[in-house]
Amino acid sequence: MSTSTKKHLFAFAAAVTLTAILASLCSTEFVVGGLTALGIEIPLARRIGMSFEDLGILQSLLPAIAASWLVGFPIAHVLAGRIGGNRHAWFAVAGGAALVAELLIIQSVLGVTPIAGARSTVGLLCQGIVGAIGGFLFVRMTRAPRLKDDLDA
Repeated sequence: MSTSTKKHLFAFAAAVTLTAILASLCSTEFVVGGLTALGIEIPLARRIGMSFEDLGILQSLLPAIAASWLVGFPIAHVLAGRIGGNRHAWFAVAGGAALVAELLIIQSVLGVTPIAGARSTVGLLCQGIVGAIGGFLFVRMTRAPRLKDDLDA
């Protein structure tokens, strides 16, 4: 396996992991926000505890995010090559769009939203933003290092 392939696999795994953690934390905060809106007080310590407990969803989120990106990232790669533009933007859009599309497809086919915090439009948007952060991170970690002279030019 080439060094470049290893670098891409590591970057993909790191970006998927960060995205899954952020998706879980955002979901928890949307659920806590809903409970608070009902007048239920949730102390900070309990909120933090709920966040850690909800990380149990990672076993489902990690492969789900990876699967959606295995569709979205090659499309971003092809479009960036053919149309041009900023690779960071292409992959950020692909990361967010792929995650949102996956959630909407699951909702449509199975009738359930796998991430509780994504049941509202704002919650779904938050998941898209989290996916975009992951896509951006992937490109950031895989881009070729710049030489100092290139930065000065």
